Amino acid sequence: MAWIESHQELGRHPKTKKLARLTGIALPAAIGHLFYLWWWAMDYAQDGDLTRYAVEEIADAALWNKDARKLIDALVEAGFLDRDGDNLGIHDWHKYAGKRLEQLARDRDRKRKSDTVPRSLPGGQPEGDNLPAEGPESGKPDKVDLVAERGFSPAAEARVREWLKYKTERREGYKPTGLKSLLTEIENNIKKHGEPPVIELISQCMSSNWKGIIWDRLGSGKQSGAANGTSSTRDYDEKF
Repeated sequence: MAWIESHQELGRHPKTKKLARLTGIALPAAIGHLFYLWWWAMDYAQDGDLTRYAVEEIADAALWNKDARKLIDALVEAGFLDRDGDNLGIHDWHKYAGKRLEQLARDRDRKRKSDTVPRSLPGGQPEGDNLPAEGPESGKPDKVDLVAERGFSPAAEARVREWLKYKTERREGYKPTGLKSLLTEIENNIKKHGEPPVIELISQCMSSNWKGIIWDRLGSGKQSGAANGTSSTRDYDEKF
């Protein structure tokens, strides 16, 4: 939202009193017409140049419903507008409003640039709509689903994805190298111990709020340890 400075001296300044006398209106009304004109210029004449507008348009911007030319002449004579031949502009506009408009433009440009930089979730994964473009149109290869390409069964794949979501919620998401290592470890343990024990172990680690998957529990008869309250020193170290 744009704004313009308002100085307390405007109400008693000789220029303002002169404008009120020339237009035959009260001083508060003169101040009101001035600000309506300045507010309008913040949107429609940001350089302070009014030359391209008809006098009726300028008067309408100031919410003046009487003789438009009388208002313009009064504004010029009082020193609020500058007239040079056919050119008409707001007096000292850059000094009072132009710098503020330039600052707003710089702020918008800075925000636009920051919005183009992808934000990242924990683990380095780009967030939401800020994902970098991929696929044929961008000239980059389609993003590879590292989980899907491992060929897990539907049940095992679903549990692996639950684990990845769990880690992301803990702000401990995997980077690509770490994710590949995890998937290889899951594959090897499925081959060694079978799929059901691995799926059960991943579920237990999540329900126990553990930081990692405690593979030592496989084949040790401790998969149900969380339920009966038993825990090894290694278990404790992997928690939280």
